[in-house]
Amino acid sequence: MSVTLQKASFWKRISAFMFDFIVTIMLAMGFATVINAVCGYDQKAAELNSYTTYYEDYYGVDFDISEEDFYQLSAEEQSVYTEAKKALYSDVDYQDAYQDVFYLTLLMYGGGALIAFLIWYFAIPLFFGYGRTMGKKIFGIAVIRTNCVKVSPPVLFIRTVVGMYAIETMMPLALLIMIWFNMMGIVGLITIGLLGILQVAVLIVTKTHSSIHDLLTDTAVVEFASQQIFDTQEDLMHYVQEEHAKAVENAEYDRFQNNETKQM
Repeated sequence: MSVTLQKASFWKRISAFMFDFIVTIMLAMGFATVINAVCGYDQKAAELNSYTTYYEDYYGVDFDISEEDFYQLSAEEQSVYTEAKKALYSDVDYQDAYQDVFYLTLLMYGGGALIAFLIWYFAIPLFFGYGRTMGKKIFGIAVIRTNCVKVSPPVLFIRTVVGMYAIETMMPLALLIMIWFNMMGIVGLITIGLLGILQVAVLIVTKTHSSIHDLLTDTAVVEFASQQIFDTQEDLMHYVQEEHAKAVENAEYDRFQNNETKQM
């Protein structure tokens, strides 16, 4: 005998998601600002910009022009522009500053997001219990294992850090940052698109219409008020055994009653 999952409605899930998403973004940006101040991102970005400004002034060019504007330049101006770019990219100090700003950008946004996720999707659900964020608590839904057992802290941690943060958030974020820094082109955009398609496919195909992080940890979002939830696997097994014993007892009683009826 199995216990039925009382799956949360789509609108409750999407409403809770939107509430949690907005708060998480605010937290992540706040922590990113703190990391910015601690790591000196602004100073390093200013240093990088100083190298660009130096070569712009030295060669009398503007590196911020569009491709269309570039082709409107004269052949001589294009040659000077190309030489200036080559000189800038060959500058070892510029290369070092560029890498520093890239890694600090990853640290700032990735670190801010990680702290926000750990607080909102791990620490708060541990406090409320049953995997409930503030959004899930407001809309009356919860997170449990698909066998209706209460989600444990290790499983909740994997769901949050590996599923929600690393795969669903940090991977596309890192690709976007690499695209922004001209370290990756169309391949990065295709990869982000494939991740999005995979997420939608998982939502459609799985019986519980779960996200990647739920599929990874074998969890589901359910109606908290009506869902039967067991504290441990042992409690679930004990309940199943009891229900099985009752079913057997009822079946024997029905057989006895049928035999008595036939004899009469």
